[in-house]
Parts: sequence; structure tokens; C-alpha cells
Amino acid sequence: MARVIYHHPLPLDRDGASGSSIRPVRMLTALESLAEVWPIAGTSAERARRIAEVRAAMGRGVVFDGVYSESSTLPTALTDDDRVPRHPFMEPAFFRHCRRRGVPVTLFYRDVYWRFPGFAAQQNPLFRVAAKAAFRYDLAWYRGAVDLLYLPSMPMLRHVPISPRVPAKALPPGTVIRETATPAEDGPLEVLYVGGMSDMYDLRRFVEALAGIDGLRLTICTRPEDWETARAQYEPLMGDNTIVVHQSGAQLTETMKRSHLATVCVEPNLYRSFAAPVKLFDGVGMGIPVVASNGTHAANLVDEFDLGWRVDYTVDDMRRLFTHLATHRDEVTAARQRVLDGRDNHTWEARAAQVLDDLSRLRNG
Repeated sequence: MARVIYHHPLPLDRDGASGSSIRPVRMLTALESLAEVWPIAGTSAERARRIAEVRAAMGRGVVFDGVYSESSTLPTALTDDDRVPRHPFMEPAFFRHCRRRGVPVTLFYRDVYWRFPGFAAQQNPLFRVAAKAAFRYDLAWYRGAVDLLYLPSMPMLRHVPISPRVPAKALPPGTVIRETATPAEDGPLEVLYVGGMSDMYDLRRFVEALAGIDGLRLTICTRPEDWETARAQYEPLMGDNTIVVHQSGAQLTETMKRSHLATVCVEPNLYRSFAAPVKLFDGVGMGIPVVASNGTHAANLVDEFDLGWRVDYTVDDMRRLFTHLATHRDEVTAARQRVLDGRDNHTWEARAAQVLDDLSRLRNG
């Protein structure tokens, strides 16, 4: 069994509800199912202690097959709650130490939202400047400390100002195999959207397109605060067949079990052209096909893995597609079977196996 070091510069939130907190835990759990894992996570002080323990083990002759690091949505040096950079050189020094000992280092680079307008818009301008400088510092030290950079998608690489000497490849989100969805054969076609409703997740044309379609019900599951901010824009567009809920955990799972289709039909923009939303694969583990809007990377993934349908983000095109699916349930059933047949290829364990294969190649290459 391989022995790997897992690194994440934040405490691991086993009950996290957002993509940024779910992924690190899912990848750790998946790696633990396939390898002996030595985790380094938590505050900078906690990570310092764990790094010292791993270094001591290396000194005793313990052999590690590689490092897998999950970055955070914050710069590595600023992840303590007070954002004070107590150990800005700790991770660079440790990763270089691993490489010198023949232990390859891989790192998943989560996001590049900091390069887009709107980043930290509500924060102190000094923090915004400091954070961007710290993000650039991360990318600078990766060059000498990381053997392989993982990204949510390869199109994102165009927006990451990193040395081309650092190889990169995609490591998209995964799914958890759960009880298969069992939507009713009669009654309305149940369509589900789970996610935000901020400017980055503009659903207005989608909501308008599905309003009043016979034989279809749209359920939007979003945070209460998102809905309170957005409801004045959305309520005039909604039909009687649209409901809004605020669910998570077991309650959301029950709603998913009743769903025929999941959707990622949002207004395309530059950020969406490379973002790989964790929510895209959530329903895949239950056998739920997906509809995604063209111009987004989610649509590319749906197309690549035959997960459902892609559609232009216009009222007419979306209304035409969903009206067709509401009256041609056999096509939805066939798509559901394709998703079920392929869902094992998209589990977090499959992503972890890819990491272990890459580490083996780096170590022996």
C-alpha cells in the first residue's frame, strides 16, 4: 500500500456545506481508502507540528510515495483566522525538502477568482492588496516545490500566472455513490437546481424559460440569504411550477431522490468558462442526468462524459429543450441509465486513484 502525505492549509471541516470545504475532506477520505495517509492540516501552528513529525519520520527512514496538497480559497500564508502570515516559508521549505528526498509533490490549485473583478469587494482594500500579493507568492514558490499542478479544468490554466515549467492537468470534482434516485414515472418532470443565486450564478433566463411548462416542476435549492437578496428579481419571472427551498444534508438528499434532472443552467461568463462546480457531479452519484448551459465548462464536462444535455442560454432554447424532455420521458430514462453506467468513473476514489497513479509515474519517471 502506498504511503502519502496529505496537506491542506486549513482545519478539515467534516460537516462543510460548500464546495471549497467539501472537496478537501472528500479527497482525504478517498485517499485513505487507497493508501496510508499522513495528514498535515489545520492552523499554521498545527501544520508546523505535523510537518515536524513527518520530517522526523523521514529521518528515521520512513518512506513516502508522494505528497498531495489541496489549496484553499485563501493564500497559504493567510489561512489563520486573523490572516497574520506566521509561517510564510513553512510549506515552500517542506515541499522542497520532500522533493530533495525523492518524494514527488502534487498540488490542487482550487481557484483563481482573485484575478477577477469583485474579489474581496467587501474587504478592506489593504487586505485585498495583501491577499493578491500572497496569491502571487504561492504561484512563485510552486515553481521550485511542486512537480504537478492540478486544476479544476485545463481552460483555467490560461488565467493562472504560473511558470510554464510547472506541468498541469485537470482533476475535476468527484461524486459519492449513494442510493439511486427513484423519481416518479408519472406526475411532473422534476427538475432541480442546487446552488447560489448571486451575480456569479445568474439564473433569470433559465427560471423564465421553465415558467409554466406543462408537466414540469422546477425546484431551486439555495441559501436563505441568497434568496432574500435575489427574490425581487426572480419572483416576477417564476411560474406556478417553480418552488424555492433551503435544504441540506438528508433533506436535500430526499429531494434529489425525487428528481429526474439536475441543472447547471447559468448565465455564461468568463469565470464559468473554466469553473468546474462540485454540484455538477453531486447528482451523478445518484444517477441523475444534468443539463448545463453552453459557454460554461460544466457543459463541456456534460458533453465529454455523456451526462445529459447542453443547451444555449436563451429563453427559447431552454424552453424548447425542457418542453421536449417533459413529453419524451424515454429520453430522460435512457440518459439516467448512461449516468448510472458511468458513475463509478467519477467518484472521489477514482480521482484519488488518479493522484496515486500520477505520484507513481513522477517517482519512477
